[in-house]
Amino acid sequence: MSRILKIALILFVFVSANAQSGHKQRLEADKLYSENDYSNAEIKYKKALEKEEEYKANYNLGNTLYQQKRYEEAIEAYQKALSETNDKNIKSKLYHNLGNAYYQNKKLKESLESFKESLRLNPKDEDTRKNLNLVKQILKKMQKQQQQQQQNKDNKDQKNKDQKQQQQQQQDQKQQDNKDKDKQQQQDKKDKEKDKQQQEKKDEDKKDKQRQQQQDQENKDKKDKQQSAEEKDQGDKDKKMTKKEMEKLLKAIENDDKEIQKRVRKGSTKSTKRKKDW
Repeated sequence: MSRILKIALILFVFVSANAQSGHKQRLEADKLYSENDYSNAEIKYKKALEKEEEYKANYNLGNTLYQQKRYEEAIEAYQKALSETNDKNIKSKLYHNLGNAYYQNKKLKESLESFKESLRLNPKDEDTRKNLNLVKQILKKMQKQQQQQQQNKDNKDQKNKDQKQQQQQQQDQKQQDNKDKDKQQQQDKKDKEKDKQQQEKKDEDKKDKQRQQQQDQENKDKKDKQQSAEEKDQGDKDKKMTKKEMEKLLKAIENDDKEIQKRVRKGSTKSTKRKKDW
């Protein structure tokens, strides 16, 4: 027997032995799975896969992991099993289980697509159809909730925006009021200062007028005093006639009296003819 043939024979025997060993491990794992001993079943399925990769071991390993609520690992096992078989019926079941694992892992869109793919391969599977409709309803409800949340968020944002705008307007109005107040205060201050200056001018004018009146009165009093003094001086002057002037005046009066007496005497020597009354 040639060397190559011997090697081939050895490999065949080895592979056959491994396959039998892997098959045995898988059967033992199936038994443990049926007994709900998922932890030990997982160990046996993994040992079986070490001997030989096949969809049955990955399929059942996925189910074992799913029962232990390790959904992410179960999804990985189902996906490996899908790549290892072309049987539509098997693939339909794998997609169904994959949809359930995605659903439990809260990946609803992936779950929906998995259920859809399962129905494409087996349109008569009512369980898959029910799960598909359930996921659709949940997604629709979630979408509605998201829309409502978005609407609430938009309303809240708009409300906050309106409040912010209102606050800004109030702040702007307050600033404008403060500016107007400051401006009015400045104007009042200017008006007050102007009134003060005008009052001061009036007071000064009044004082000037009073000073002028006082000056006029003083001038008048001075003039009157001066005039009185002049009149007094004149009176005194009139009173102070010289003796010679007095004698002259008396002499003139005396002469006038002599002349008058003379005329009187002269007039008394003449007869006066009386007229008859008849």
